[in-house]
Amino acid sequence: MLEKLDDQRVRFKRPIGMRDVIKAEFLENDPYRCHYSSSWQPLPWLEAIAFLVSMVLPADLGYTFVSHQLASHPAQSLPADFPH
Repeated sequence: MLEKLDDQRVRFKRPIGMRDVIKAEFLENDPYRCHYSSSWQPLPWLEAIAFLVSMVLPADLGYTFVSHQLASHPAQSLPADFPH
């Protein structure tokens, strides 16, 4: 049985008679101790954002650098006798 006390607390209950039916020494977990929280984990999202930034930022900086270099050195016109 689960009893919600408020938005941060819950109480898990089970009948006392179950202590005799299920031996605690054979269980992997202590049935009276548990962790209750949200399943949302921020670490995978932060890793994904860091990965995207590490890929996009150098590409953007490289594109900006080349664009400024090409803009500051306008293409020279070809000589008239240059074969086409």
